[in-house]
Amino acid sequence: MDSDLTRKWCWKIGWNSVTRRCGISCRRTRIGMMASPDIKTFLVDGGMPKSGRSIATRMLADMYQHGNEFISMSQGMIPETCRVYVWDAANDPETDTGYRLWHEHGRATVHAGRIGTEAGDKAYATIANLALEAAEDGPVRIIIDLPAVQDSRMLVKALKPGLLEKLNTVPVWTLTRHPMSLGLLADRVQAFGGKNGVWGKQGVVLRNTWYSTAAEFVEWETSPIRRFLVDGCGWLDLRMFCLSDWLQQEMELKVPINMPFDIAGDMALENILWLHIWRFALELFRGESIREWRFIEQPEAVPEMERRTQKIEAYNLAFGLGKRDMTEEEYRDATLLVDRMGLKDDDPFWWFIASQTVHLPTPAQNELLRESIELAKQVKQSDLIKAAAGAILVDRIAHLSYRVFSQDTLAGWIRRNITNAALGWLVLGVMAVCVTAFGGGYLLAQ
Repeated sequence: MDSDLTRKWCWKIGWNSVTRRCGISCRRTRIGMMASPDIKTFLVDGGMPKSGRSIATRMLADMYQHGNEFISMSQGMIPETCRVYVWDAANDPETDTGYRLWHEHGRATVHAGRIGTEAGDKAYATIANLALEAAEDGPVRIIIDLPAVQDSRMLVKALKPGLLEKLNTVPVWTLTRHPMSLGLLADRVQAFGGKNGVWGKQGVVLRNTWYSTAAEFVEWETSPIRRFLVDGCGWLDLRMFCLSDWLQQEMELKVPINMPFDIAGDMALENILWLHIWRFALELFRGESIREWRFIEQPEAVPEMERRTQKIEAYNLAFGLGKRDMTEEEYRDATLLVDRMGLKDDDPFWWFIASQTVHLPTPAQNELLRESIELAKQVKQSDLIKAAAGAILVDRIAHLSYRVFSQDTLAGWIRRNITNAALGWLVLGVMAVCVTAFGGGYLLAQ
């Protein structure tokens, strides 16, 4: 007993000299006071079916596994070499889910067990013990994927508020437009002790934009529970972007339950015929989510974001030149088109729709058009320069393609980070063949 007390005392003060004098072997000693372990637990909850809990769980894990690969999005806010632990509290250990792929690939430690069962209690205890021990050596993030549970008291009993405090728990509520979503959130806060409980210290609300745009969550905006949590307790109010239904269906064909986004992206690279261009949407969803959710790590860094400014910046990048600001007319047309098609302007793919509404050519485009007309006149006047004129047209189209895929554009980012070199050259090759065929047909018609 005395040896145990001495070991704990040595561990607490962390002096090497004391370790030597005591003649014992402390598990870890440091010069100076021991730093607090970097551990954080995300309790992903929504209370209702189809609230987006599994998407939030997968994206949170993805952010801590690969966030620094999206450095322009994460801005260095995601901890390096972060170890991820996942408790799948919505499924039994025998259920084959995509979370196991993380475990198999060594990207996360995963244990399953439905909450409120013996298997769930065992999984919770195992994850907690492993994570607390690992936190002594570096940053650790635990993600708990809860099922659709409306009995808040059952959750309090199963999750043990004292252990949640020790694990530095951050509740994450996936909010929908259903009135019951707000009611259950208020019930959770009250059941876990209100202002003085786990839910009263920190947390995140994710507005699930699959149901509507973030600006349309008017019930949440005016609710007393938002004033209590966001204004009074410092909760973050963020967006959860909409992931295409088609993409989700395709992933479910590969892995029926909870396919990880990073593994889906790897599979799409190995077989480019699987998701085709929709892999762009998946990668944009991941990148945009990281850019929005990175503030979970540094809540004090959250800026007052102007959604309109973000749209304009995205549009300017999507246009390809990266030099011209979006005009008021183009902004109105893009917004009108998105609304009429029933699309969600929070979808990361919205910039593609916006980029189709260009009306006003830039000065460079006007100059190119004028020169092209002059070339066309020359083609009519002399057969000898037809080949040369066709070659010049192809060369100029290739030049424009280079500008579209230049380093300071979103398309260039896609080419560098999403597609591999073979696919990029394939796209350019197809474009060159099409342009050549069109130019040749035009010249022959003359």
